[in-house]
Amino acid sequence: MKCWHIPYSDESIDEIKKLQQTRGITLLHLDRLLEERKCKYFDRSFIQETENLIISYKQWLISQRYSPSTIETYHNAIRTFLGYFGNRKPEDITNENLVEFNYGHIIKNKYSWAYQNQVINSVKLFYGRIVKKSLDISQIQRPRRGQKITGYFLPGRSSAAFKIPEEYQAQSHDSSDLCLRIKTE
Repeated sequence: MKCWHIPYSDESIDEIKKLQQTRGITLLHLDRLLEERKCKYFDRSFIQETENLIISYKQWLISQRYSPSTIETYHNAIRTFLGYFGNRKPEDITNENLVEFNYGHIIKNKYSWAYQNQVINSVKLFYGRIVKKSLDISQIQRPRRGQKITGYFLPGRSSAAFKIPEEYQAQSHDSSDLCLRIKTE
């Protein structure tokens, strides 16, 4: 069996489709690959006008003394958001497009609630400060933060929540493991 490694790019996928048509080769899951490529990986190069807005946004974040980590995160988030819509001008993007991006990119790819919040915050700042256009962020439901289970197992409460039979004894050998021992008669 022969195998090839090729770049994961639109051009490579187009060549695969040509091979499929000209050679009569059946490639399993090509449709799924095309859908994934469209959903996850898209061009993040822009027309000069949009690129200038993105540069202005990054400079504004720096002037507002955001942390370097936040600047990089917000910069990448706005590039991803704008890249999703190809070479459409930022001022032409609507609230409906924002909802489409949220479901078509963030939810579909199962990105974390933290990433979703970062993108929403970045879009809100970019449009409010740089484009001077208001997008209705309220149309995007903010994800709920996950609850930490450790808060439910406070000393005194755990024994009430779980009735442990006497034949089970808990012994802690160190801080990383818990052993349960069954008493034998």
